[in-house]
Amino acid sequence: MKSFLHDSFARYDVVKMLETAPDVIAVNVVQTPTDSTGNPVDGSRGATLHVIAGQVDGWRIAAGQNTAVAPQAV
Repeated sequence: MKSFLHDSFARYDVVKMLETAPDVIAVNVVQTPTDSTGNPVDGSRGATLHVIAGQVDGWRIAAGQNTAVAPQAV
């Protein structure tokens, strides 16, 4: 089954990490659209927040928020 995101690619770059409690880390990430080889392309960008929690079997994403970011005027 193909979805509308079938040929969509993105790079996620960590901007900041903050330990909010023991074994809980808030991670700010910038989302940049790319082509299939990883080169940046025009398209919607995003600012993502992941809350990562340490579990017995490893780290897991406990919560996430993705916000669209308007392109900057040059």
